[in-house]
Amino acid sequence: MAKTKINLIIIDACRSQMRGFGTERGLNDNKLAQSLAPLGSYIAYATSPGKTAKDGSGSNGLYTSCLLKHIRTEGITVETVFKRVRQCVIDIQGTTFGQLPWENSALTGGDFYFLPSLK
Repeated sequence: MAKTKINLIIIDACRSQMRGFGTERGLNDNKLAQSLAPLGSYIAYATSPGKTAKDGSGSNGLYTSCLLKHIRTEGITVETVFKRVRQCVIDIQGTTFGQLPWENSALTGGDFYFLPSLK
């Protein structure tokens, strides 16, 4: 792990259509396994452990589309960003909860905020 105070890992690799992957590479169910966040880390997943994420029809999947919508919001913590992303995914797909974004955090100390892009 990097020698930084905060390590942020965002994983949108738990896709339902893993192109180029399959049983020939040892991936039988195309699902991403759960990982525990080391101290000072925050891991955000497109869906909960043992589940798959929707690929979507555009250039980004459902999760990434929602993340791009909320990541530049000023004045909210990393936890709030990902709560909003989760709610966005739920709002778009309805109440079926087929894909439920999930996080694993071992952050300590102060809050972390994304900086909006500078123009």
